[in-house]
Amino acid sequence: MKILFSPYQKFIPIAKMLHAQGHELVSSHPGLTKNFNDLDIPSKPLSDFIKPDDKINALNYSSAALGKMIDQSYDGYVNFSDKVKLFMTNNIPAFMYSRLADLSIAVTAINNYDPDIILVHNDVEPITRTMAAWASGNGKRSLIASLHSIQSSFPHLSFNLKSGSSNIIQISPTCE
Repeated sequence: MKILFSPYQKFIPIAKMLHAQGHELVSSHPGLTKNFNDLDIPSKPLSDFIKPDDKINALNYSSAALGKMIDQSYDGYVNFSDKVKLFMTNNIPAFMYSRLADLSIAVTAINNYDPDIILVHNDVEPITRTMAAWASGNGKRSLIASLHSIQSSFPHLSFNLKSGSSNIIQISPTCE
């Protein structure tokens, strides 16, 4: 089974167990990949699944998508202050350009790897939310460990992208 991990140190014991069972492990962050490999848990970084044309295609996609935002009117958004509307009108494409490109490249790499299971430590950060959304949209399992740190006094919120979806399993470890 192919398993993709988000960066979360508490996943190391799980990765060790899954490796012992013969599963293929990939991490969305090179630092976690290094940690896995340093601990004799063979792993590859998700970036290994990016093909040469993927980056330019992601940048082109970002440019096209953000080009559509330039002509977007935000006047109908009554809950936005005038300053927010001005920012959305004048600056949101530049603000979103690199973020959308990064997420587009991540989705392409995930598509290329095609994991059976994705383990994310929350679904509120852009990359982890993207990973959980990909799993949900592709009929794959996404396990969400809601607690960022065992020492944390409060859990991250998990938005459960598809309410009631059998594809998203939320794990809520208890603080010790």
